[in-house]
Amino acid sequence: MNRKCIAALMAGGLLLGAGFFGAAAQAAPADGHGGPQSGHHRMGQASWRMNDEEAAARAAEMFGVDEAEVAAYLAENPRAFREVFPCSMLARTSGHTFAEVMAIYEEKGDWRAVGDSLGVTREMIHETMGELMAARIADEKTNLTPEEARTLLREGYNPRDVRAAGVLGKASGKNARDILAMKRINNGWDDVAKELGLDASVLREAFRHGWMMGGPGMGHGPRMRGGEEPIPVPPPMPPKETE
Repeated sequence: MNRKCIAALMAGGLLLGAGFFGAAAQAAPADGHGGPQSGHHRMGQASWRMNDEEAAARAAEMFGVDEAEVAAYLAENPRAFREVFPCSMLARTSGHTFAEVMAIYEEKGDWRAVGDSLGVTREMIHETMGELMAARIADEKTNLTPEEARTLLREGYNPRDVRAAGVLGKASGKNARDILAMKRINNGWDDVAKELGLDASVLREAFRHGWMMGGPGMGHGPRMRGGEEPIPVPPPMPPKETE
């Protein structure tokens, strides 16, 4: 597992791990506890906080690891979120449990050595990241399945564009792939929405709760034309709404 693989693993943390690194901004109690080390995990203008229970739940939801195992680790290592993400990612990628991967890490103390022990490659990490991103894109606000979203990502489409096309596809009843073809270099997603007879507010609603599409070439969500501000993009996976 070389340095590029480790870089991919940690880049995934920036892209996806923020979903539980900074998940509970509004739901966390005002007890003064913030994100790792700094007290607050800040991305853009949003300050996000969470507790160990929320982190364990989000790790399980996002990566499919056992919530009880994550909770047990955090009970002994409070707020050790920086270890939870790579462990969860490697567990999902390798097919091992969270506890098994963490045991290797506690023995070796280096994520590169853990990846080598598990036989994880850079390509495997990227594939896992793609699966997670596709699942993030294809929620109930789009007409996409995770498999369809993953196919479009593999074809080189920008994640935020796939998301926007899926949202407009659901609102218009049209195929997301056809809508992607309507997005050209000289128009914006609001132009596409108008061409479909939709108000651009449908995009704002779909991106309203936060959709971090950071990283090279990913920008900050579908921009609106006509002097309007970009759609706000705090970190992904915001606190779930209570009944």
